[in-house]
Amino acid sequence: MAVLNCYMICIISFQAQIFNSYGYQRFVTQKDGSMDLLVQLSLLKAKSMAYIYNNHKIKKIVVT
Repeated sequence: MAVLNCYMICIISFQAQIFNSYGYQRFVTQKDGSMDLLVQLSLLKAKSMAYIYNNHKIKKIVVT
C-alpha cells in the first residue's frame, strides 16, 4: 500500500513538472500550432458528424 501511495505521488509531481515546463507552455500558447490545429479538428469532426447524419436523412427521403 505504501509503495502504491509513493508511486502515485511520484506520478502527480512528474505531471506538475511537465505542466510548468517551458516546452509545455510554449506548446499550449503557440499560434497556428498544434493546439490550434487540434481545436480546429474537433470542430470539423463535429460538423462532419452532423453532415453525415443529414446526408443519411436526405438519402432516406430520396429513396422513399
